[in-house]
Amino acid sequence: MTLTRTRIRAILASWLMASSALALLLMPAGAMATPARALVDASALRAELAPAPQRERLLLLDASPTPAFKAAHIPGAVSADFYAYGLNPGGPEQMQQRLRTWGVRADDAQRIVVYDGGGAHMAPRLYFDLISHGVAARRIRLLDGGLHQWRLQGGALEAGAPAAVAPGNISVQKPDARWRAELPEVLERRAVLMDALDPPYFFGAQRFMARGGHLPGAINFPASSLYRADKTFVPAAELEAR
Repeated sequence: MTLTRTRIRAILASWLMASSALALLLMPAGAMATPARALVDASALRAELAPAPQRERLLLLDASPTPAFKAAHIPGAVSADFYAYGLNPGGPEQMQQRLRTWGVRADDAQRIVVYDGGGAHMAPRLYFDLISHGVAARRIRLLDGGLHQWRLQGGALEAGAPAAVAPGNISVQKPDARWRAELPEVLERRAVLMDALDPPYFFGAQRFMARGGHLPGAINFPASSLYRADKTFVPAAELEAR
């Protein structure tokens, strides 16, 4: 099968959505606040953005592709296009410069909300990238349902390029080793293997790149099952009951 650039991007997006969303459920112990604190709904965010002093302490990072950001975003948000860095993030120095460009400060009083269109992989992946590089989890929340829910609840929108943002001064660390499993660990099955792709990929009816199927012994837990139809996350209690 010949893979066009569009097809490759679509496949990578599917895989990244799966891995990022499922990783949100399986983050290392102590790395994240409770699920209730990791998420903020659109109505609560609107209320937080109302008082001017509080708005100045809140940084909105939109992880959507740049064209989507320019079409519509929350007023004052900064474009943190996942596709501009996520497939090749570079080392800590590159990530530090990136975060500073977005306006991330070392000030613990600054709060960060990350979002995308809703029900996608981009905001969860950015959430992980921030924490794995040393930004405190207590400072960061995901907008539950993303821009989809923001629209539904009457949130204001603006279009065009992002407004200028004051550079940040954050210092980042080398990514936490707990976030990745190296190949020997996978081959030796030192941990449970969870495949987050949808069943057609898991069972081989559709192929990921040139091969279909899954790693021997893997359990299928589709990342799409973590979202409800309204693009919000399935409540933790419901996931625990599965």
